[in-house]
Amino acid sequence: MNLTSNSGNTDGIYIRYSPVQETLNYVSEYPSLTIYANGDLAIEETGDVIGNISTSEPAVEYKKYILEKWRTNK
Repeated sequence: MNLTSNSGNTDGIYIRYSPVQETLNYVSEYPSLTIYANGDLAIEETGDVIGNISTSEPAVEYKKYILEKWRTNK
């Protein structure tokens, strides 16, 4: 597959099919955010509920948690 932008720059993306499933294991020092079926936004490691997807923006609530609570407890 080759993608061309309208600005004249060309970026090549080559995709190779592999029958082997590959998983990217990303290791981060930040806590995991989980969204439950009821819409709760929770920190996986602690179980802290930081909001609900129906009333909160996940990225905003996660950033608030990181800045206010997690960094101070680390």
